[in-house]
Amino acid sequence: MEALAKGAPLVLLSGEVGCGKTALATSIATPIADKLDARVLCLETPSNVRGTGLVGDISNRITTVFSMARSKLSGSARYGLLVIDEADDLATSRAQLQAHHEDRAGLNVLVKQIDMLARDAPGLAVILITNRVAVLDPAIRRRAALHITFLRPGKDGRRAIFASLLRGTKVTDREVDDLVQKSERPDVPFSSSDLVHRVARLALTKARRTDQPFTPALVSEALAEVLPTPLIEDVPLT
Repeated sequence: MEALAKGAPLVLLSGEVGCGKTALATSIATPIADKLDARVLCLETPSNVRGTGLVGDISNRITTVFSMARSKLSGSARYGLLVIDEADDLATSRAQLQAHHEDRAGLNVLVKQIDMLARDAPGLAVILITNRVAVLDPAIRRRAALHITFLRPGKDGRRAIFASLLRGTKVTDREVDDLVQKSERPDVPFSSSDLVHRVARLALTKARRTDQPFTPALVSEALAEVLPTPLIEDVPLT
């Protein structure tokens, strides 16, 4: 445990699209702040962090991101979370033949910056988010103090989603169970995002257009019309 406490302050969130990785990363600061009774900043990297491809650009941008994150930890904000989404763009394994020199240099800088946090900014942690954990460099995966894998919701997960979506209506347990059964897709399951943002939104649109309440029947109709988001192929490196 002592070795873990002295390790890199890195959390890795991986798994399927639409299963809540980014939502968790960008909302976890609030409960952490409540636990610590202190202000916790949530800092996100810019979408252009990879830069233009010029020599040294990606390395400089990564260094700048970490420097800016450290600089924000002052005064009342002693703690922060640096969220790096689509982490496979920055941390692709050096073993891959297509890895360009600049990509490898950027990865080296990323690893170095993460290692420096425990010493230079003990209140700052990094959350890396990826849909393709198998392509991440082993040096990154080794440093993760916590790795959480997100899967598409099973029966219990879908039941919780439907119950939440229909909260406040006159839905019965039997109707929720019926939706759970109708949403079963053995080959390509629905993601959480599919159910919340596509199925429920379609059902809500139908309710508004026909001037009727949002009901399990409308959700059932929407389930029949929406196809699950295709699975991501994440083939382990050989």
